[in-house]
Amino acid sequence: MNFRQFLLEEKLSLQYHENLNPAFWENDTLVPGVREKLLQIAERWRVFSKIPENAVIDIIFLGGNANFNYTSVSDVDVHLILDTSKITKDVSFLKDYYLDKKNLWAEEHQNIKVKGYPVELFAQPEEDPIRKEQGVFSLKENKWLQKPIFDPDYSKIAENKLIIDKTDYYKMKINDIIESKLTDLDKIEGLRNKLREMRSAGIEEGGEFSFENLVFKELRNSGYLKKLSDYYHNLEDIELSLENLDEDF
Repeated sequence: MNFRQFLLEEKLSLQYHENLNPAFWENDTLVPGVREKLLQIAERWRVFSKIPENAVIDIIFLGGNANFNYTSVSDVDVHLILDTSKITKDVSFLKDYYLDKKNLWAEEHQNIKVKGYPVELFAQPEEDPIRKEQGVFSLKENKWLQKPIFDPDYSKIAENKLIIDKTDYYKMKINDIIESKLTDLDKIEGLRNKLREMRSAGIEEGGEFSFENLVFKELRNSGYLKKLSDYYHNLEDIELSLENLDEDF
């Protein structure tokens, strides 16, 4: 094998490899055909999301499949980098709008894959920071903006046991919510927000391999974040529905 798992327990899905994903890269060169297909998908999403063509500064490929920490469940993350001044002054509204467009596209196009990996699209303002330690490849310019750096020194990565214990704790909480049929939407959303904030704080303080981000990724890779999200949205649908309406109402 040409990789080493930095989390050796079979229980965890997180991995760290010595080479970039060979499905996409020959050494650090993008495999022929991948760039063209990703640009085609990005253009289709731009039109779908009604993004003005002149507002797109760049289209970048990032995430696990542009780094050494990819897994079999990693997405192909493609982001359109925008000059938001050419769209609106309300950047906060714009972010919410494009997040909704991302989710709607994902619902309607669940079978789009490149080299067997699902493609996840997003739009972000030019001023939004990109983590320094991650690989970022410009699909428009066909070149690396930031090359990923392989780090053989695992001393900054949290001990396996700590990650296992923390992920088990949150998996138990999620299972308890579902098995007890909890109906308090505020409490469920509180846990979802806590997990998101935990990840953001971890990345800000310690980067891609921070303890908090690794816990979040393991919860995502193992399907627990989706499990919680699906339960929340199903409960929300029930709360907003009305049945057996009295004819005299």
